[in-house]
Amino acid sequence: MTTPAPTYAEYKGSSGLAGGWALALKVNIHEQQKLAFGEATINQAGVPGNPTYSLSVSGPVITMATMTTVHYGLRLASPAMPGRHIDVNAVLNQEWKAGEAIVNAWLDTPGGVICFHVKLEKVA
Repeated sequence: MTTPAPTYAEYKGSSGLAGGWALALKVNIHEQQKLAFGEATINQAGVPGNPTYSLSVSGPVITMATMTTVHYGLRLASPAMPGRHIDVNAVLNQEWKAGEAIVNAWLDTPGGVICFHVKLEKVA
């Protein structure tokens, strides 16, 4: 049995490495329209003084079902903007409590392109 989508949820995850990248995702989910929108924030975990990047994101909610399980996909992206763009591809379990995400960020910084994978946990 699947759990209905939360109206609002917050997820956090990091690579687990000192200085690795972390993701904080705050999303509103509209289950009937299969849409999600909110804010994605990335930063280097445990490194004070490093910049934090936050952009609004939106995209479809995808239901993926097999004979025994259901997972939900969030395909979120920020609006096209020169120098700043974040894509978040997340897969959440059927209770909407945990999952994994691949994050791609294109930034107008010396680091340029940032790609990382995190395990997500629901925090609110």
